[in-house]
Amino acid sequence: MTLPWWPVIWVDILGSLAVVIIASECLSLSWVWSKKAPDDAFRHYVFMLTLAIGAFSIFRSFGHLAKQALIFTDQQDIWEIIAPFSGAGNTAAFITVFAFSIYFNRLRQVKLQIDQVDLNLAVAKAEAAAALQSEKMLLTIFDGMEDAIYVIDQNFRIKYFNRIVKELLPEIELGAHCYECLMDNDAPCKNCLHQFILDQETAHTRELDILKTGKTFSLVEIPLIWIDGKKVKLNVGRNITEQKKLEAQLHHSQKMEAIGTLAGGMAHDINNSLTPVVGYSELILMQTEPDTPLYQRVQHIRDCAKRASNLISRILAFSRRQVIKKETINLNGLIDNFSKMLKGLLEENIVLELQLKDDLWPIAADSGQIEQVLANLAVNARDAMPNGGTLLIETDNIASANSLCGSCNNDISGPQVLIQVSDSGEGMNPAVKEHIFEPYFTTKSKEKGTGLGLAMSHGIIHQHGGHINLYSEPGLGTTFKIYFPAAQQTSIAVDQVKIAAPVSLGTETILVVEDDKDIRKFTQECLREYGYNVLETDCGKNALAIFSQKSARIDLMLTDVIMPDMNGKELADRIKETRPELKTLFMSGYTDNVIAHHGILDKDISFISKPFSPAALAQKVRETLDKSTAIDFSR
Repeated sequence: MTLPWWPVIWVDILGSLAVVIIASECLSLSWVWSKKAPDDAFRHYVFMLTLAIGAFSIFRSFGHLAKQALIFTDQQDIWEIIAPFSGAGNTAAFITVFAFSIYFNRLRQVKLQIDQVDLNLAVAKAEAAAALQSEKMLLTIFDGMEDAIYVIDQNFRIKYFNRIVKELLPEIELGAHCYECLMDNDAPCKNCLHQFILDQETAHTRELDILKTGKTFSLVEIPLIWIDGKKVKLNVGRNITEQKKLEAQLHHSQKMEAIGTLAGGMAHDINNSLTPVVGYSELILMQTEPDTPLYQRVQHIRDCAKRASNLISRILAFSRRQVIKKETINLNGLIDNFSKMLKGLLEENIVLELQLKDDLWPIAADSGQIEQVLANLAVNARDAMPNGGTLLIETDNIASANSLCGSCNNDISGPQVLIQVSDSGEGMNPAVKEHIFEPYFTTKSKEKGTGLGLAMSHGIIHQHGGHINLYSEPGLGTTFKIYFPAAQQTSIAVDQVKIAAPVSLGTETILVVEDDKDIRKFTQECLREYGYNVLETDCGKNALAIFSQKSARIDLMLTDVIMPDMNGKELADRIKETRPELKTLFMSGYTDNVIAHHGILDKDISFISKPFSPAALAQKVRETLDKSTAIDFSR
């Protein structure tokens, strides 16, 4: 059976038409889709591939339609003529599609590579941004720290520094040498460990004084590999200037404590030894004509002994082992007597001039402390005049100061006695003047000054209720004006009045208790010179025995404070049990803090320190006897 061909023909015709329609629609859709993203290479690739396949399909479909049309119209001979061209066209279309496929496959691979490169670039960019952000955060942290942080390379050049370093050294620049910026040197510092630390790759800690700033740092030096792959040293420094000051203050306090302990032990023995020297000198002067050579020689002996006693007092005051003991003094006499010692403090090329006001008002002060102030100011002036000059000390009465104290900002009012100390030295700039009275501030080297002299003077002056003002300009010298409140016009201290022969001050009986034989003998002679009856003994036990036998006769007990077996306070307490109204005068060569420890420096307790003159002893005895009320020693 032979099947007919017409179903095949119609299927071929309808299929070809369907292919043309579908190919045209695909081309249209791919064209619209590619235009939605003109920069998308993949869409262009799909459109071109669709165009090639569509063109091939349409061309082949038109070939089939042409063939069927020619056969249907009995023009098969024409088809046989053009059939080879249709096959060639199909082959060309197929080759074109294949070429496009190869091209766009290669293009797709290139696109994938480009996309991968873009991705890698994006990742690298993100990593770089993260690294930059991390670096910024790290630099922000470094700048926020209160430590000085800087990096130095192998050639001593600075590669990085933080905010604190810039604040300390505003002129610092990247690339500068560390020894120039930090130490103001032209070459690496002697004994520099920079290269050693880099070679050993070991961290190191030390203290560094940055000369340009005058500050001390605790420095940690850490070897690192820098971002360029080269060795560098990271330096992290913490400012310990204040800590070093506190350590220096502690060291000084400990030193002063040691000096005070040593001086306190010396004071008792020296003052006990000086008491007979001063006392007997005074007795001889009372019995000698003032114009004789003997009087002048004995007076010199007495003055030397007093200076030795004052020297001990100044050492004790310097170590803060002695409280201020005020008495009414005349500054003119004090300055005139102290001028010889001041000259000893000055260089030979410095002239000391005194211009002292006549009829200067007295002040209430501790003469030893005032001498300490004058000595400190003289030393300060000496150091300000290395090439010589003049130190001028003046005194004056100020009826009403009506000014302001530059060191404490309090008013200076009322009658004042002025001491003005001027030098012709180098003067001070404003920065130095601002800190001149601060403890441990000094412009001198560590070997020449501690920065305590003017601070101590400032404290002494204000403890006396006084004030101090500073006037100084670079190249014009310096003047210190010291104001002390004028005292009542009372009697001047016994040591400053003319020695006169003793006159009888009383006939009372005094019990002297003193373990030192020479002092006991001298005290006994002094009191008898002034008309008193004296009973004497060397210890508290014997004093109690004498008191039990002659209690009614005794009007005053004069006792040393520190004695073996029983001290003066314990003796006074024992006697109080029998005679509460008996008056007691304490004496001692120990320092005031030792006496205070035994309760003798309490208010209303009568006390006289060794060494003392006969007149001073007689005056104190009379004052104690004349007190209207009895003293309660049990406090």
